[in-house]
Amino acid sequence: LCKLTGELNGQQSHKVSGASSSSRKRKRRIKDEVEEEGAMPQQAAAKARSANAYVSELRATLTRYEDQIKELARQPRAQPSPPARGVSTGASNPSPPGIAPFEPTGEVPPPSYAKGTASIERAPGPLFEQRLRSLFHENNGKDPDSPEKDAPEHLENEDPRDLPFTPEWTSTNELIKGIPHQAFPKEAESNRLLNLFNSYMGVTQHFLDQRTFTDNMTLLFNSQASRARQMDTPWFTLYLLVMAMGKLMEEDPREVRGPPGAFWFAEAMRRLPPLHSISEYGIVGLEILCLATTYLQWNDRKNDAYFFVGTTVRLALTLGCNLPFSEQKCLPSERAHRMRVWWTVYMLDQRISAGLGRPASVDDRHLSFDLPGPSPGFDSPEPLNVNVKIARTTGEIMSSLYSRGALSQADLVRKMRNLLQSLHDIGGSIPADLAIDFSNKQFEVTRAGASLYLRLFQSIILCIRPILLQKVKDKVQKTQKQAVTSAISQLCLLCNESALRIIRILMAMQRQEEIAPFAFFDLDAAFSAAFVLIMRGFAHKQDSQKPPPQELFQAIDFLEYLSSAGNQAAAQRLKDVRQFSAYVWANVVAFDKDHDVQMGDSGASHGVPQVGNTPGAGLPEQSGPSPAQMPLTTPTPSSSVPSWEGEMFGGPADTYGSDTLFGLNLDENLEQAFGLEAAEGIYNSFNDPTLPLTGVDQLDWAELEKMMAPGGSVFKYPRRNFTMVQSISDSVSILGAGNEASRRILTKEAVNFLAILHRSFEPTRQHLLKLRQQRQIDTDNGHLPDFLPETKHVRDDKNWRGAQPAPGLVDRRVEITGPTDRKMVVNALNSDVWAYMADFEDSNGPTWDNMIQGQANLYDAIRRQVDFKLGEKEYKLRTDRTLPTLIARTRGWHLDEKHFTVDGQPMSGALFDFGLYFFHNAKELISRGAGPYFYLPKMESHLEARLWNDVFNMSQDYIGISRGTIRATVLIETISAVFEMDEIIYELRDHSSGLNCGRWDYIFTFVKRFRNRPGFVLPDRSDVSMTVPFMDAYVKLLISTCHARGVHAMGGMAALIPRKDDPAANAQAMDSVRADKLREVKAGHDGTWVAHPALASIASEIFNEHMPTANQIFKRPEVKVTRDDLINSVVPGKITDEGVRKNLHITLAYMEGWLRGVGCSAINYLMEDAATAEVSRSQLWYWVHHGVSTAEGTKLDKTTMLNILDEVTKELLKSAPANNKFELAAKYLRPQVTGEDYADFLTTLLYDEITSVGPSWKL
Repeated sequence: LCKLTGELNGQQSHKVSGASSSSRKRKRRIKDEVEEEGAMPQQAAAKARSANAYVSELRATLTRYEDQIKELARQPRAQPSPPARGVSTGASNPSPPGIAPFEPTGEVPPPSYAKGTASIERAPGPLFEQRLRSLFHENNGKDPDSPEKDAPEHLENEDPRDLPFTPEWTSTNELIKGIPHQAFPKEAESNRLLNLFNSYMGVTQHFLDQRTFTDNMTLLFNSQASRARQMDTPWFTLYLLVMAMGKLMEEDPREVRGPPGAFWFAEAMRRLPPLHSISEYGIVGLEILCLATTYLQWNDRKNDAYFFVGTTVRLALTLGCNLPFSEQKCLPSERAHRMRVWWTVYMLDQRISAGLGRPASVDDRHLSFDLPGPSPGFDSPEPLNVNVKIARTTGEIMSSLYSRGALSQADLVRKMRNLLQSLHDIGGSIPADLAIDFSNKQFEVTRAGASLYLRLFQSIILCIRPILLQKVKDKVQKTQKQAVTSAISQLCLLCNESALRIIRILMAMQRQEEIAPFAFFDLDAAFSAAFVLIMRGFAHKQDSQKPPPQELFQAIDFLEYLSSAGNQAAAQRLKDVRQFSAYVWANVVAFDKDHDVQMGDSGASHGVPQVGNTPGAGLPEQSGPSPAQMPLTTPTPSSSVPSWEGEMFGGPADTYGSDTLFGLNLDENLEQAFGLEAAEGIYNSFNDPTLPLTGVDQLDWAELEKMMAPGGSVFKYPRRNFTMVQSISDSVSILGAGNEASRRILTKEAVNFLAILHRSFEPTRQHLLKLRQQRQIDTDNGHLPDFLPETKHVRDDKNWRGAQPAPGLVDRRVEITGPTDRKMVVNALNSDVWAYMADFEDSNGPTWDNMIQGQANLYDAIRRQVDFKLGEKEYKLRTDRTLPTLIARTRGWHLDEKHFTVDGQPMSGALFDFGLYFFHNAKELISRGAGPYFYLPKMESHLEARLWNDVFNMSQDYIGISRGTIRATVLIETISAVFEMDEIIYELRDHSSGLNCGRWDYIFTFVKRFRNRPGFVLPDRSDVSMTVPFMDAYVKLLISTCHARGVHAMGGMAALIPRKDDPAANAQAMDSVRADKLREVKAGHDGTWVAHPALASIASEIFNEHMPTANQIFKRPEVKVTRDDLINSVVPGKITDEGVRKNLHITLAYMEGWLRGVGCSAINYLMEDAATAEVSRSQLWYWVHHGVSTAEGTKLDKTTMLNILDEVTKELLKSAPANNKFELAAKYLRPQVTGEDYADFLTTLLYDEITSVGPSWKL
């Protein structure tokens, strides 16, 4: 087999293609070579004969192994699982010659270790293991002479996105192609990113001479001339890579295409010289390759990193950087720098190679381990030296323990003992300022110290993990005949303790905000630790009372954090860990997330939770799992704390002496202490032909899957029906009053669904709300909103479209809006309109009774059971025509539902509204020819749309309906969202049904966003019409964007309502409504809103006349709208005393009604809701804050405004009924109109006043 693998990886590779070519293609290629070599027919013929002989030998070898597989199949043992998911037998993505594919490809034939076997039968290590996987997968069941390419293997009912380990390497170009332009960072940003880079990478590794780099960066920003010179040097390529690495280390939500820093990395790659000239760069060339390798590694581009690091090692050797300090002929400071860079390259090579199970680029036997010593101007070399020693030991573990037969039993056990002893000694040599005090449960860490310990514990796990896997296998197959020896038990305990400590370190890093979303080794460590904990959990699978350890939940929380940052590798590992965990602990709902793990585009950072806010961030100090983590069964005293002891794994690890490593005595000879039986067990764990382990996490994970689900796959366990999920009422508190409606709507199944929504998406929601705050800070600091450069590719791509209009949403020319009280529901559905927007948001006061009764009303209306009688008047649904399409508007992301808590946290009002409406009504709506349709308010970015899309996908999967059934129309009612309309539609593509001009909220957020900028003053509210410059630009861009993407562009709501007391005034008001609707339909809107049934006929008349078709999506007006157009605050009009008084009257009257639970109020013959009131409140704040004077000369300051407010309050109190809330409303309004305090929303300001929190009641 040495010969076989040597030929596969060596000189025969140009004649014999890799894993994806058949033998006939090899012959054909050889024949072509013979024909082209006409001048040398004899040599060509010799080549052909040699190649044919090789092919014959290869066939014979394959046949021999096929016979061994058949023989093994007859032996009585557990059936192997089908080939690992994600494997392709095709040639669509062949590995380059000499690079072994590393994907798991199914059952691996065990090599023979019998005496007398020919040399070709000996397995040299993991590289051979992976080669054989590809060879057998390629040839399994195929005619060896077939000229056809291998057809890809299709696994039944498999989604490619579900595949746990798929081919990934084509070239580095795949990573950087299509990356949109990004400006080079300015000086302050450059210094910030450099500091980030140094804080993460500058202690335990050495990539740069900081003094030289900083001097060059100063020159870069010194002048235009020096900048031009610097940009024309190799150093600038190095600078770009440092900046790209810095972006990987921060939480930047603005990246949406490619990983963070991808443009700068791509630019560095374009500047990279060809290999034949890079040596001319000297040490800078080495630094460039080293950083490029690291960037690829952090982006989980393992094959790219392996390719680059090989070149990097050879350049370092060529430059002599590996020579002892005394032999390097240069200045002392340069020698110190070169040696440190060399050992950083060495560490990269060892770890990248180990991660792929491939040979390292350099043999330790050829190196002089002359580690760096102290040098003036450089940091202490101790952390770097410790890191080098750990990397060297890791490489030794892979090359010796996993070499499968290369060591005798005695040598392997002795080698293991020496490796563990070495790791023990290395751990003891970690500098005191970086050491971790594990006896302190709330220990603190440094980034450098944490990195060293994570690598140390990973090496321990790598050294011992096969023993643990073997013990799990014995338990699964019931082949263990004798009690586990003490030594084996202690080794398993050591592996487990290492995993626990890894997670505790990660949690400490998270508490201290030391986590980088793309930190490769942090991800690797979390996955490795979770791997161990799941194996141990499976060993206790028969004990249903044993809950998972809290550290497993913490590992999952950590992976969720990385995944939400756009780390695709973390998202896949998160899915794997969840699915295995759900298989082991089937009764834990927190693991029941077998839907797709949603993630951002690499680098999208769309939901990067702030460190400390993830669910697991505060867990280490807890004595046991949180309610969210416990099994769904009521815990008994014996099961309330995880028990991880047992005959298989030894006792608990408490306090150990200085001469032990977690209780394992390394001062004794392991082989003697364990005895022959233990030594045999250790040896067999590494050399079990039915358990082919490689040390590569993903490949060993595949073996674990086979053991845990023999004959099948963990990834194919039956999807749990939601009606079978046990109650989770112990962790849900319903604090609102219990009545007939609430008990009918809040069923156990519905509550379960709400809890799952909360646990799945609350961390991301909280992070997105923090991003809103950051946008405001950015605007206050002078950064005006603009189109995102990183999403330019989305806007410029004219080929993609939103979803086709869904049933009931093709013609939406007139939609009525209003709250969900029973009377409104009946009146709205009886109106002559095409759709009814049932509003849980701005026109609805979110009292507990309103929210629950509103859900009940819609539930009944959908089933045509909403008729009722009020006094002598009956309210019945019409039966003479099809009812309008029902569209529900949820609350915005910013609102909580404090009457319903999950794990002690109030639930998102948006998810509460969506969850109940969707859960109860989706299938009923589908059966009636429509679907679950929604309006989504207050959106501020495409990242928030992405979160909704994630919610939709999970929810549809959960109840078993097709993705794309949900449709959502987004209200563009924030100044930031108008710059991301393409992106919002793009995120919701399959669920998008268009955008809506939320005009009043849009004006509100215009004032709100620019409230601290003096140049954005607007006149009286009545003067800010739809035709003023910034509103006109907003409308034109919205219509153009929607129609270009094939979705509806909906108009807004005229706030006027009919007047019965004054016919002349009413006629004037109706003329105003007609003019507004005529403007909309001529502009290109596909429909409009009305707030009163009496206005429906006016709107219908206008749209019927000017839009004879169902919509106007086919109209594609070409518009040119710029950033300046959208923020143009030049609006004709004045600020008047009357305008001030009207604003105060409207705001105060609306707030008073809202405090009584009324979400919309008729004030001065206008329908005022939260949005219109917010415009008035915000204008008042702005005018006072900036010291504006009215046209009449009144200086609007704090005293003046409060005096007018008092006058308006007294006027309203005169005609108000008893028990009104005007004084309470005035109390809240006073600080909001003085230019000082500014609540983000009136609704959040007042919400606590209308909550009626009581004791939790049972379902």
